Amino acid sequence: MIKRNGVGLFTGRLVAVLSLCLVLHATAEPIPLKWAVELALIHSTTTAIASADEQRADAAYRELRAYYIPQATLGSGLGKSWGFPLSLEGAAPSLVNLNMSSAIYNPALQESIRAARVDSQAAAAQSKDQRNQVIQDTVLSYASLNRWEQRIGRLQDEEAAAMKLEEAIVERVKEGIDSPLDRTKAQLGAARLRLRLTEARGSADVLREHLAKLTGLPASSIETSCGAPPAPNGRGSTVSSMVSAATPAVSSSSTVRLALSALP
Repeated sequence: MIKRNGVGLFTGRLVAVLSLCLVLHATAEPIPLKWAVELALIHSTTTAIASADEQRADAAYRELRAYYIPQATLGSGLGKSWGFPLSLEGAAPSLVNLNMSSAIYNPALQESIRAARVDSQAAAAQSKDQRNQVIQDTVLSYASLNRWEQRIGRLQDEEAAAMKLEEAIVERVKEGIDSPLDRTKAQLGAARLRLRLTEARGSADVLREHLAKLTGLPASSIETSCGAPPAPNGRGSTVSSMVSAATPAVSSSSTVRLALSALP
């Protein structure tokens, strides 16, 4: 019953996430960090393989432990017959037969159970590590893309200002107020801004392609929302701390719970 409820809950979350993907693709709205993490976990093949290995190891451990669970067999000796009775010493056939059997002491079986328990714990740890790696990769890529998008916005404003300045200097050169050298300097500054803007757009496109592979969404529809967590510089940063910085208006514990609510 617990496994069925877990499968139903996961299926409901999967349907909700896929529905949100369709809505985001249709409306071209920014994707929150929480949904990006959930999509990456659902779409990741490494996480699915690790989860399958964990379930296989747990099933093998439970199968070995089942040898110590008594197995009961209920039956009856009644039945239609002809001729002489076949019961021992002419005794009447039994009405109810109940047989129970189980392993009591088996050193080889105990060692097998210990090995299966270790395998199950190792598979669970590996599955958790794979999930954390997917979350970390998604959060870092999302934060980097958000930083590049903000930089692109600033560079676009600077480029517009540089274009206006270049036009003004061209008019001043025509009127003889400024020298042609000033016009060349303005054109050079505008060209540098256009180069930086092109580099920023290229870096953002690379990150969008990477997030598209993680989440399964089209790269053209990926756009980060405001308040994305900054990429950590120190090694001591954890996945929970990166996710907790996603929405500064919410408390740290509730943000971690929201960002990781899709994890069963």
